[in-house]
Amino acid sequence: MQENVAPTSKRDLVEILFSDDGITAYVKLTKPQEGEEPITKQDLPAALETAQVTFGIKEEMIEKLAARPIYGIKMEVVHALPPINGEDGEITYLVKRDTDYKPEFNEEGNIDYKNLDYFQMAHKGQVLCEIKKEKEGVPGRNIFGGELAAKSGRRAPNPAGKNTVLNEDETLLLADVDGVIHFVKDQIDISETMNLRSNVNNVTGNIHFPGDVVVEGDVCDGFSIKCGGDVIVKGVVEAAKIEAGGNVHIAKGINGGGNAELSVGGDFHSQYIEGSVITVKGNIFADYIAGSDVTCHGNIELKGKRELVIGGDVKLCGELIAKDIGNERELPTRIEVLRTAIDNSEEIKALEDEKKSCSDNLSSLRAAEAKYKTAIDAGADVQADAYDRLVKQIASLLERVEILEHKIKREKENEGFAFVGSVTCKRKLYQGVSIHFADQKYRFTFDNIEHCRIYWNEGEIVQATL
Repeated sequence: MQENVAPTSKRDLVEILFSDDGITAYVKLTKPQEGEEPITKQDLPAALETAQVTFGIKEEMIEKLAARPIYGIKMEVVHALPPINGEDGEITYLVKRDTDYKPEFNEEGNIDYKNLDYFQMAHKGQVLCEIKKEKEGVPGRNIFGGELAAKSGRRAPNPAGKNTVLNEDETLLLADVDGVIHFVKDQIDISETMNLRSNVNNVTGNIHFPGDVVVEGDVCDGFSIKCGGDVIVKGVVEAAKIEAGGNVHIAKGINGGGNAELSVGGDFHSQYIEGSVITVKGNIFADYIAGSDVTCHGNIELKGKRELVIGGDVKLCGELIAKDIGNERELPTRIEVLRTAIDNSEEIKALEDEKKSCSDNLSSLRAAEAKYKTAIDAGADVQADAYDRLVKQIASLLERVEILEHKIKREKENEGFAFVGSVTCKRKLYQGVSIHFADQKYRFTFDNIEHCRIYWNEGEIVQATL
């Protein structure tokens, strides 16, 4: 805790120090030399008054120090009223989020995509989450009598989505229908499900459904599925089109032949991805990706026998984790880490709050400096050392304000976007693979690179060893 020194009124025998946050003040007494007047009961309140300390004074402590001085040690004599920040509202979910789903591996390290429990069902009237209301803060006061603002608690986000309802006092969220639970950010939707016990082909035609779709067979060439929820295909996807507002799970993989097109609003799970054009808002989980044009706004994690990316164009915002990228024949494989929007408003606010606190302290110190100058102009006997310390403290605070202004400017200039993604290769990264961060391209230093992670740091591409 940084401390400030206030000017005193009696030969520096009484020194007042106070914390930067304006909550606590201390007195430090110096023993009078032989022949000097002793410290009296009136000197302590007078020193506090000179320092403009008016609130939170511990009268009993002042009395004790006046009666029995303690020299050379800081003694707390003032403690103001710190603000009590409010409490944020909270949501306690009683059902699992979509991202809590984790596929299990068998002893060979493979995922059994055919036997996954994709559904989390809800029944009408079921409690989905509990909502704790926010609480307001209680303002405090500093040692100078000024008000210290308290942070108010933030309201919890509204979790009510499709087919859900809040109770009367809005502390519980209930399911309004029987159906499948689906999260949209912090909101819970309940969707009904279309279950097709055959292939999507010329018998069923194209599928267009507002909820979830489960296909027991394949999605055949030339057909499409468009839905507002999740899509589960227990067979393969051929040269077909799938557009889903939620997650997509394909048990046996995609054999697109260059003509499969998928747009996924959540996470994407598939045994493998071949010859496809895929855009995914969430994460991708698969064994390998070959010859495909993939855009992923989350992470790409490859797990299984091959864990490979080969050929095609992969763009992502998060982290790509693979065992091998490219091959010995140097098949062209392009990977691009995309810029990600960031919110540094909290950092900016914290810096601006600190700047305001320093400015407030400067105002108090400058008021004390003005009193000194008035006394000096009037020819009064003023302690030069105390005045010099005050001037140095003002200079120090001015320097801190300048530093904070520079930091605030820099944060505002960097506000908006950053590269947070990376490329992790657990075994070998081959020539023929190009890795890009915007207009900058990673340069190979060797023919092949093993066990590496490539990421962006302070304006340049960095290669680290795993």
